[in-house]
Formats: sequence, structure tokens, C-alpha cells
Amino acid sequence: MPADITKETRLQTDRHLLSMLVCPQSSMPLIYDKAENELITPALGVAFPVTKGVPVLVIKEARMLDETQKAVLKTRDRTRN
Repeated sequence: MPADITKETRLQTDRHLLSMLVCPQSSMPLIYDKAENELITPALGVAFPVTKGVPVLVIKEARMLDETQKAVLKTRDRTRN
């Protein structure tokens, strides 16, 4: 990363890029899970890996969220609304 690019600038860029990505199956927005390093489609309960900083938006590479993870997402959505 060039020296003139700050961490804040990179974070803003990452948020902008994330806002343009959608689930390849549902076309719904994705949520980044920093702890798991995955992009999640809450509506489908599917998580896509991020490998070396690159989202792998391939259905065959995705994993289904377990019931606990789905419940956490639903709770998070309710607290936002």
C-alpha cells in the first residue's frame, strides 16, 4: 500500500466497494463479518469467504450459516430498525 494512503482512506474505499457487491444468487446486499472474514447474505443464510482480501462470490464456495448465526443476524437487523 502506498505511503500516502491512510488506514481511514482504505476503510472508506473498502466500504464503498462493499456497497457495490451483491450476492450472486439473490442480488441482495452483503454484510462483512470481520470475525469470520466472510461476506454474508442474511436473506439466504449464506456466507462467502474472503481469501487474501478478495471476495469469493462463487456459490460452490459458500457455506450455509448455522441456526445460531442466523439468529444473531436477525437480532442485529431488529436493533438497526
